[in-house]
Amino acid sequence: MGRLSQEDQLGPYRIIGPLGKGGMGEAYRAHDPRLGRDVAIKVMSENLTANEPSRLRFEREAKAVAALSHPNIVSIFDIGVESGSAFLVSELLEGRTLRDELAGGNLPIEKVLEWGSAIADGIAAAHLRGIVHRDLKPENIFITSAGRVKILDFGLAQIHAAAGDSAKGPSEVATAVLITQQGTILGTVGYLSPEQICCEDVGPPSDIFALGCVLYEMATGQSPFLRPTSTETLVAVLHATPKPPSEATPGVPRELDMIIDRCLRKDPAERHSSAADLASALRTGSGPVAPASSATTTTAPASSRKLSRASMIAIVAAIVILGGSLLVWDVGNRSDSPETNTVRVTGAPITLAIPVFVQVRGGATEYSAAAVQGEIVRWLSRSPRIRIVADNTVRELMKGVPDSEMAKKLGIDYFIIGRVADDDAIHTTIEVRRQSGESTRVEVMAADLPAAGRLTAERIIRELGLPDLAAQEEPTEADPKATRLYYEGRHFWNKRDAEGLQKAIELFHQAIDVDPQFALAYVGLAEAYSVLNNAASLPTSETFPRARAAARRALEIDESLAEAHVSLAYVMEKYDRDWAEAEKEYQRAIALRPDYATAHQWYAELLTSRGRKKEASAAMQRARELDPLSPIIAASDIWLELMFRDYDAAVRSGRSAIAAFPDFPISHSYTARALVEKGSNDEAIAMHRRAVSLRPSRVLELWLAEALARDGARAESLEILRRIETSGDYVNPYYLAFPYIAMGDHERALTLLEEAVETSVEQLAWFDLDPSLDPLRTSPRFQSLSKRLEVPREVK
Repeated sequence: MGRLSQEDQLGPYRIIGPLGKGGMGEAYRAHDPRLGRDVAIKVMSENLTANEPSRLRFEREAKAVAALSHPNIVSIFDIGVESGSAFLVSELLEGRTLRDELAGGNLPIEKVLEWGSAIADGIAAAHLRGIVHRDLKPENIFITSAGRVKILDFGLAQIHAAAGDSAKGPSEVATAVLITQQGTILGTVGYLSPEQICCEDVGPPSDIFALGCVLYEMATGQSPFLRPTSTETLVAVLHATPKPPSEATPGVPRELDMIIDRCLRKDPAERHSSAADLASALRTGSGPVAPASSATTTTAPASSRKLSRASMIAIVAAIVILGGSLLVWDVGNRSDSPETNTVRVTGAPITLAIPVFVQVRGGATEYSAAAVQGEIVRWLSRSPRIRIVADNTVRELMKGVPDSEMAKKLGIDYFIIGRVADDDAIHTTIEVRRQSGESTRVEVMAADLPAAGRLTAERIIRELGLPDLAAQEEPTEADPKATRLYYEGRHFWNKRDAEGLQKAIELFHQAIDVDPQFALAYVGLAEAYSVLNNAASLPTSETFPRARAAARRALEIDESLAEAHVSLAYVMEKYDRDWAEAEKEYQRAIALRPDYATAHQWYAELLTSRGRKKEASAAMQRARELDPLSPIIAASDIWLELMFRDYDAAVRSGRSAIAAFPDFPISHSYTARALVEKGSNDEAIAMHRRAVSLRPSRVLELWLAEALARDGARAESLEILRRIETSGDYVNPYYLAFPYIAMGDHERALTLLEEAVETSVEQLAWFDLDPSLDPLRTSPRFQSLSKRLEVPREVK
C-alpha cells in the first residue's frame, strides 16, 4: 500500500490527511462515518508487515492496549489488514507530547506532581494486567489540550500473566515474552533500566526506573544519565548517581528528591514497591512542601552493578546497533512519530457517570428514583463495553464541580442525568450528556420500576451505539413492590449504624416476602448481617451464619450475581476462615463484574492477611481507580500499609484520606494506630479522640484506651475499660485485649484472645500481622493460638 491521500478509503475509514511518519509506518487523520467521529490510523509499512517479528510487535501493541481500560492510557478502536498492510485505528488526540512540553526546560513542580502521578496511575493499571511498558519516555507521554495525560506506544510491552489471571493461557504469555530474544536490548537509551541493559529479567520496576528518569527531566529540564555518547550513557545508568534534582534546579522540594531517588535505584528491589505506591507518594508530595535549600545533602550513591561478560557483550552490541539507529523502533523520533499523535480497539469500554437521580413528584415512597437508577446500573453493568464510575465518587464530585472538570479527572465519556416522576406510571427522563457538553434527551414511560430500569437501559445502550442488551446475559426482573422495598432498605443500610441496619434487614425481609426469587434482596441481607456485629455490638455467631445463608440463597437464584459472590467471600474470609475458598469467590466476582470496587477492596484485604503485599497493593489500587472518592476504600489503603508495617506510608495515606474525608472516623483511627507505632503518641491520641467524637464506637474507644496506655495514661485507659466492660454490651474480645497488652497485663490479654479464637471473631485474619499483638508473640499461649488459626501466609 502506497502513501494514502485525502479521500482514500481504508476499510470503512475515509482518510483526511497525514499526521506523521515514524520507523514503523505512517499515521493519518481519518473519519469513521459509522459513528460520525474523527480517528487516528497508524498504517504499518508493507516491508514491516511482511517481517514476522515486526508484525507481531504491531499486533502485540494493539492487544496490550486493548487489554487496558484507564483514563491515562491510550485506547484502540480497531485493527485490521488492507492491501497487505496492517493498520490500527485509535482515538485522535489533540495536544502535545511531554517532549514538546519540555522544549522550554523544566516544568512547574505542580505539573511534575500532577502529571507524574497520572503517568504512575496508568502504569499501575498496566502492571495490574501483567503488562510492562519497557519504553517510557517523554515522546511516549501525551498531554491533551484538556490537560489529561495519556501513555502512548505499548509496542515494546512485555506481557506476563497478571496476578490471579487464569483467563490468559500459558501459550499466549510465552509467545509474547519470547518475541524479544535473549541478549537483545529494547528500549531507549537514557531511559533504559540497569536490568534492561544487562539483559536480565524485566518487570514493573523497570517502568518505575524509566518514570524516575522522566520525573527528573520534568523537574530539572535535564536527563539524569544522558552523556555525549550512547556508550557513556549506558555506563552512567549502570554506575552513576545523578545529583538530586534540587541541586540541579533550585526550588525542587526535598520530598521530590527522595521520590525520584528511590525510582532510580540500581537494584530493582530498592525502588518503589509498585507504580501505585509511586503515584501515592507523588500525590502526598503535592501538598505544601518546603523547597530544598542550596545546602541539600547529596543522596547516598546507589549500589553499583558489576557487569557480567554477557552484559558487556549486550552493551557493546547495543552500541554497534545504535550506530545504525536500529536499537529501538523509534530512536531519534520526536513529535513527528505517529505514536505520539494517536491514541481506542473495538470493545474498548465507554465510561459512564450516573449521578443520583432526582424524583420530581409522586410515588408511594421517596425511593422510586433510586430504584430506577439502581435497575439501570444493574442492566448496564452486564455489558462488557461499559464501565460505570462508582456512585460514591460521582456524588462527591457533583458538589459544585463542573461536568467538564469531572470528566477530565475520571476519564468520563458520558453523564447519565436522570429525573423520575412516579404517578400512575413511571416517567423517566434521561439526559445522555457527552464529555463535550452535547446531549440527547431520552424519555421512557413504564408500568413499574423494574420495567422502567430495563427499558431506559436499552435506550441508553442504543444511544451509545452499543450491542443490544438482548445479546448480554440478562438479570432476573424483580417484582415492582419488592424492588421499592429493596432500595428503601439500601437507603437505611448506607447509614451503617445499628438502627439503620436493623431497619434495612426488616425491609429486605419484606422484599423477599413479596418476591422470594429476588436475589438482590438476599445480598442486602448478607451485607447487613456482615457489618451488624460491629455496629450493634453483637457476637459474630449471631450475625455471620445469617449472612452466609443469605449469600448462598442469592447464588442459588442467580449464580452470576457478582455482589453475592463478594458477600459469600467476606463470610468465608472473616468468619469461616476458609481463605482459599474466599479468594476463589472474590476472583469469581471480579471476573463477573470487573468494575465492582468493593470486590477489589475486600480482595485486597484478604491478600493482605495472607502476606501477599504486591498483589494486595495492586488490588487496592484498582479499587481506588474505580471509586477514587470512597472514604472506606481510602481508609482500607491505610490499613493495608499498617498491617505491612510501613507506618510512614500509612501516615501519608491517612493524612491524604483525612484531608479528603475529614468527618470519616475510620481514617482518623487507622492513622492514629500507625502514629502510635511511630511513637507519636500525642497526635495519635488526639486523632483517636476525634474519631470517637465523630462516631462513638466500642472498637474506636478501645483503640483510644490502647494509645493512652502506651503513652502512660493508665488511669484514663482503665476508666474507659471499666465503662465498656460494665455496659452490658457485647465487646469484641480481640480488640478488648489491646489496652491490656499496652498496660502489660498479658495474661488477661491472652485469655481474651483465646475467647476471640473460640468465638471466631472476624479480626483473626490479622492475628499474625497486627503490630498491637507483638508483645505477646513469644508467649507459648499465643503461639498455640497462632498454630490453631493456621492462616496460610504466602509472603510475596
